[in-house]
Amino acid sequence: MRVFSTVPFDFAAYESTVACTLVYPTPPVGYHSYGTGTSFAAPVVAGVSAHARKWFMDRDGDPSPSLIKAALIATAADLGNFLTNDHRPSPNSGWGRVDLNRLTDGAARFYRKDNQGLAVSTGQQRTWTRTVDDPARETLIVLVWSDPPTQAFGSSQAALVNNLGLLAEEVGSGAYFAGNNFHENRGGLDDGYSQRFLPDAKPPFVDAINNVEAIFVPAGFFAAGQQLTLKVTGENVAGGAQKFAIYGYNLRDP
Repeated sequence: MRVFSTVPFDFAAYESTVACTLVYPTPPVGYHSYGTGTSFAAPVVAGVSAHARKWFMDRDGDPSPSLIKAALIATAADLGNFLTNDHRPSPNSGWGRVDLNRLTDGAARFYRKDNQGLAVSTGQQRTWTRTVDDPARETLIVLVWSDPPTQAFGSSQAALVNNLGLLAEEVGSGAYFAGNNFHENRGGLDDGYSQRFLPDAKPPFVDAINNVEAIFVPAGFFAAGQQLTLKVTGENVAGGAQKFAIYGYNLRDP
């Protein structure tokens, strides 16, 4: 999407590119422009990350980078409606546009930062039961970890060294949501939300190449007071016990 920023007024190259167009004042003055791309997005995300770090420090001490990343992904604004129905996660817009307002709003939150005491090895699992706070809000859960360096080169599809899994199970029904199992990659409906699995359904897709796992549930899906058991599992941890950060938006203590 477009970012409004400053540009060198006498840099003619900006005037001839699609990504950056001088808009004010009228060229050849042109102190400001609308532009797209990582050069514009990176400083915006860096600034929001600094605000996120301050928000966590005011409440729970210094956050880990993984926790900041999880929080930014969970609270980002889905851009699917602006990109020909290409909802999150998207090759065009990633997890969406960072949203400082939602990152710091009054919604209930659950989170855990990287902690060696919570690290998991293969087959180990950490669980927490939390309650959906406001049925009128989306429920957004993101797991992030810093995977050890891999020896694989030349492919973005290389398997992780340490693969973790994320589940959110409805207390009472046994139905559940699995990390990175979206309607889009399970049934072809690109809406940016996660697939719900019944207990006897076909097992979910296991993502072994991404160190981010997300579960996004739309507003109005859960009834008031619905509890979820969050589960982080060491699916295949070859590089030693793996620390992680988990962040849940619209989740409160039971």
